[in-house]
Amino acid sequence: MTITDVLGRVISWSSGTPFVAPTVAGNAIRAVANQGMQRAKVMIKGPELERDATLRAIRRSGILLSFVWDVTPMPHNGL
Repeated sequence: MTITDVLGRVISWSSGTPFVAPTVAGNAIRAVANQGMQRAKVMIKGPELERDATLRAIRRSGILLSFVWDVTPMPHNGL
C-alpha cells in the first residue's frame, strides 16, 4: 500500500501478504492520520476480500473517503 499526496509524492507505505491487507492498511493510514490527513481518494486493486478488508480498515481510521476507484484488471475476450 502506498499513500501519496495530490502531486503523487509518497507520504507513507507499507507492505505484506494479501492475507494481512487490513493490518498493512492500518499501519500506513495510522502514519498519515498522525500527520493530519482527514480526507482521502482511494484507488484500490486486488482480490475482493482483501479490497473490502482494506477499505474497512481505512474507514475505521476516521479518514473520510471522498472517492473510491477499483482499478483491478479484468480479463476480457477470453484472456
